[in-house]
Amino acid sequence: SLETMFISGLGMALIWFLLVSKDLQSSMTKNSMMMMISTSSSSSSSPSLNLRFNWSQLELQSPIAKRMWQHQSNCSLPNGNYMLRKKMFGLGSDLHVWGAALCNAMEEGVRMRTYHYTDSWVWLNREVCGSSNASVMTCYFPRSELLCPQDWEDPPQEIHHDVANPIHVKCNRTMQRYNKSDWRASGIELLFTHVSDVVMKEAQRQLNLVFGDKVPEDLITVHMRWGDKKFENRLHGVLQYVRAVEEIKSVRGDANEDAHIFLSTEDPAAVEAFRKMAPRNWKIYLDQMYHEMLPHRPTEDMYNKVPHTSRKLNGKVGLWSLGSLLVAMEANAFVLTRTSNWSRLMDEIRKNILNPRCNDCTFMVDLSRDDPKFKEW
Repeated sequence: SLETMFISGLGMALIWFLLVSKDLQSSMTKNSMMMMISTSSSSSSSPSLNLRFNWSQLELQSPIAKRMWQHQSNCSLPNGNYMLRKKMFGLGSDLHVWGAALCNAMEEGVRMRTYHYTDSWVWLNREVCGSSNASVMTCYFPRSELLCPQDWEDPPQEIHHDVANPIHVKCNRTMQRYNKSDWRASGIELLFTHVSDVVMKEAQRQLNLVFGDKVPEDLITVHMRWGDKKFENRLHGVLQYVRAVEEIKSVRGDANEDAHIFLSTEDPAAVEAFRKMAPRNWKIYLDQMYHEMLPHRPTEDMYNKVPHTSRKLNGKVGLWSLGSLLVAMEANAFVLTRTSNWSRLMDEIRKNILNPRCNDCTFMVDLSRDDPKFKEW
């Protein structure tokens, strides 16, 4: 009968619904488990260490750095072109000269926009940053240049003013009011209180590769600038670096305890020498820059090895270097040689960025403090 057929059909539909519901529940359970596994895996593979600061969101502290920022963000001023030097120099040198050029731009009443005559600054990572048509600085340092809406118009505004090369024009009026080393340090403060996400991610990557699960609280950064520096200055022997670490430990009152050293260098000879000379109870953390550079180092003895390597690698070395620098700044104690621009960078960041945020907690030994070739500017 129709009634019997209807009841039978309803029973079959109920059985089908229960089977499907069971399969669906089983599938959902499996998916949920897979999601949990995936989330757990993703969580475990994500960086476990964070840098001491969010270097992309720090406030300026020094009056000179604030004045630089106000000038570069004054949208009533026209832009002026500053062309980087044609010859290849170290990244630290280029950043210091940028600050000197900005002084010229401020005296000339223009906001500075930096470019390279070949449109390929040797330190600009082309794979990450792409074209540098607008400015070679903004991929790494977004607060440095092009801070006004009109700077990003398409086509860009035509610029009719060239900023004087600081190698030839020394910004004399401004330098009558300010100490030259303070000005340079403030320029570095302006750059490194607002680095880009690109730089932050690279520094974070290196931090985790170097230290694993914890950055030692008593970390000492030792910057060994060997390599081609011998073409410019007398190199300091490895024993001087070791004794400087011992001096720091003596001042801190932990001379008899283990030491934790971040060895900032890309030179294999420096690494080997320091390892041999350091006491056995010193834990040495090698700069990730050393590992990245090792397969690409030129075998011949030549000047400016690192810039040449960076050019061959489309600027990758520039980003590696900036990441390495921020990792080095995890320490509160430093052994430096300020005849090197890279050591000067560390010292300027130490004084203008670290100290104001830790109640002057840092300490530095400069091996070149008595070197007659050392100049503050």
